[in-house]
Amino acid sequence: MTREGFFDDLAARRTLVRIDPAEATAHEEALAMISEGRFDPAPFVTGRFGIDDWEAAWRSVAEGTSLKTGIFFG
Repeated sequence: MTREGFFDDLAARRTLVRIDPAEATAHEEALAMISEGRFDPAPFVTGRFGIDDWEAAWRSVAEGTSLKTGIFFG
């Protein structure tokens, strides 16, 4: 699924900002499932946006064309 140490490397390079604290429990469980290889999120990825594409990312939210939108910094 992912290379060994991928999530450790990601954590070392990224600071995650949680916008909605009410999602924390489900979010943490989902991340654990992904990092442990119990769930493959690839079929659910509807788009990836860089920081320069933030307007398109939020437009996808407003238009309902994405389930969960992530903006990647760097």
